[in-house]
Amino acid sequence: MDERKNEELAQLYALRAGLSAIAEQQKEVLRLQPVIEEEKQIFRLKEEKLLSERQKIVTDIQKNQDECDKAKYRAGHPSGNIASTVRQYVAGQEEIARLLQRKIDILKEQLNEIDARIDEHLKTFSSENTVLLQSIFQTALTLSDALQTEYSDLLDTRDWGELDLVIYAYETKRADTIKEALAFVDNERRTTRIANTISEATARLGENIQAGLRGVAVNMVKCFRAISDQMLNMSQIMVLGAEMQQNQSAALMQQNQAMLARIDYANALQAQRNVSSQKLVEGNRVFLSQAKHSMDQLTIALRNNGGNV
Repeated sequence: MDERKNEELAQLYALRAGLSAIAEQQKEVLRLQPVIEEEKQIFRLKEEKLLSERQKIVTDIQKNQDECDKAKYRAGHPSGNIASTVRQYVAGQEEIARLLQRKIDILKEQLNEIDARIDEHLKTFSSENTVLLQSIFQTALTLSDALQTEYSDLLDTRDWGELDLVIYAYETKRADTIKEALAFVDNERRTTRIANTISEATARLGENIQAGLRGVAVNMVKCFRAISDQMLNMSQIMVLGAEMQQNQSAALMQQNQAMLARIDYANALQAQRNVSSQKLVEGNRVFLSQAKHSMDQLTIALRNNGGNV
């Protein structure tokens, strides 16, 4: 195989590795979601308890305030004709009012304390798992953008579902260029053997991945580095934009950087080797739509919450 074709084949496998990495991130999201739902339930229960405590304090304040007001009124409107008795009555009511006011002041301190606890509780809504989930979404979107930047000129994004067949055409010497490979795919699509061709292509590709892709491994490493560099550049632009707009949390940005560094394209390629490119693309399309919606919602929440998750 000539060098040009070898490089293109490595790029095609790298593209599949990138698509596989997105699919692996979706698996991680599916693992995290029930954990986060459980955390949300615990959060809501604690919030309800705090609000119930607050309401009790508010009720006690109102009750004591009413009694205090009555005592003050009675002290200012004593009944009876004997001066000593009147003075004793007034003094008694004033003491009751003073004690009730002291109790009210204590209750108001408790109210301020529980309000602070409620505010703190609301700020901690985004647990570590929630931050991780949002980071996975952002990483998947960034990876998708990087793949489009790197490989849309090589293979149009509309043809990524045919990736296995394009690779198959290259490896079986049915095509020497991407254009010829796509023509082969188009011809196969017009025949009744297309299902068998897809199965054979995916099976052959899986075997090659299992064997280590020795023929293109070196060039693939270069491709992975190029994808990572592209993602890093995009991530840095997002960091600068977030700092300017103050609508992104430091915790989330740190998590994003860590996620970018941990993407293992080779392992993702192995894990998804038996999944056809068509299914990868279709599954990723749904997942990326979910990711975009989630990040849009997060942006709105951050804007409303002063830049804090």
